[in-house]
Amino acid sequence: MPKQERKSTSVRLTPEAVRLIEALAVRMGVNQSAVIELAVRCLAKAERIGTADREGGR
Repeated sequence: MPKQERKSTSVRLTPEAVRLIEALAVRMGVNQSAVIELAVRCLAKAERIGTADREGGR
C-alpha cells in the first residue's frame, strides 16, 4: 500500500471482529490497520464506491 497521510481514529468492535482482524493480520503478514484499510477498500469496490464519489459523482 502506498504511503499516504494517515488520520488517527477509533472505533468500537465486537470481540469477534477484533479476533478476525488479528487473525487476518497474522495470516497476511501486515498490521491490523492495513487489514481494516484493505477491507474497507474491498467493500467500497464491491459496492462501486470510488474516488469520484468523494467529489459528488457516481
